Amino acid sequence: MFGLATIVLALARLIHHFDWALPQGVEAEDVDLQEIFGLATRKKTALGLVPTANKDYELKENDG
Repeated sequence: MFGLATIVLALARLIHHFDWALPQGVEAEDVDLQEIFGLATRKKTALGLVPTANKDYELKENDG
């Protein structure tokens, strides 16, 4: 349970601190949402995203 909570927290921070966009030249209609079923479900084609710093969030360096 601790490991799952740690991963969820890390993912939430990434989603919150960055704005995510599709690469230049890729439109929403071009994204393949098909999945491969098995022991774990995953995308048939990897989703590529471009992170940019969220302008509403100020990144601070740790002094530590």
